[in-house]
Amino acid sequence: MDTEELSKRYMEKYNELAKKFEELEISNLVETLNNAISRSDMAKTNELYDKVLEWNAKVEKLSGAKIALDIQFSYLRLPSPALFGVTFDGEEKIWKFNT
Repeated sequence: MDTEELSKRYMEKYNELAKKFEELEISNLVETLNNAISRSDMAKTNELYDKVLEWNAKVEKLSGAKIALDIQFSYLRLPSPALFGVTFDGEEKIWKFNT
């Protein structure tokens, strides 16, 4: 498979992830999770935490594909899906995006 086709397939998956980010309202999910934690609402916290884990699994899967492509074809300069990932900031004690 040529690099143009690989780039095209990767970008399709990247754009799908970006679309799902909007559709699933991941920004709102993170904000709601932080609010649930601050209220000590464990049921809601656990529910939203599971959604964050599912979301991060999708992000990591595409990140793995990017790493594999970067190793072989570093000149492609593909965008990183890591920006969509959600992490816990232990210092501030909040969930936020990888920035």
